[in-house]
Amino acid sequence: QSSLKISALATSLEVYEQEIKHLHNYQYYCNEQLASKLKAYLLQQRIDLQKGKAFSYEKDVRKIVSQLLNNVNTEQKWGWWGIAPTSSWISEHVVETLYQAQKQGFDVKFDFKLYAQKELYQVDNKSISEKLKNLLLLRKLDTLLKVNAFLPKYDSVKILTDKINYKLLLLSQGQKVDLADIFKEEKTTILGGI
Repeated sequence: QSSLKISALATSLEVYEQEIKHLHNYQYYCNEQLASKLKAYLLQQRIDLQKGKAFSYEKDVRKIVSQLLNNVNTEQKWGWWGIAPTSSWISEHVVETLYQAQKQGFDVKFDFKLYAQKELYQVDNKSISEKLKNLLLLRKLDTLLKVNAFLPKYDSVKILTDKINYKLLLLSQGQKVDLADIFKEEKTTILGGI
């Protein structure tokens, strides 16, 4: 026998909080899930701040940060479980989340600028989509990092999200961008959503 549960929530914020609770209770502790759980706690902290509530998960955040830092491999990256061979996307997910934790006031002993400088020379081995996402992350970690030499030619960028990421990279370096081609691809739903 299966069952169906229907929920009605007043705001999208309540949906986020419900999903955050689901992640809090998630039982697996691979590096990807630890980073996702940490991301959920960090979002909860921002929600609590908006609501004027005290954040009650600082101990949990510190524990996950410690676990992730203990799981870093000799390349200063992460794999699936514990100290494991590197997985690029897991490493990017963990680094981005640890960086967010540091920005939100938690003590994270990791050299983000060194990571960004080392990773910059690995982006040429990636697809256009992966390269653009990775360059955005690296710019976030080191705002002085110059990435223009690593950008593909704009004509080769075909996917809308890649075009947006490309323009975001230019903006992050203080360059002016023309968004006309982005807006040309805008589509609206029957109810007016974009």
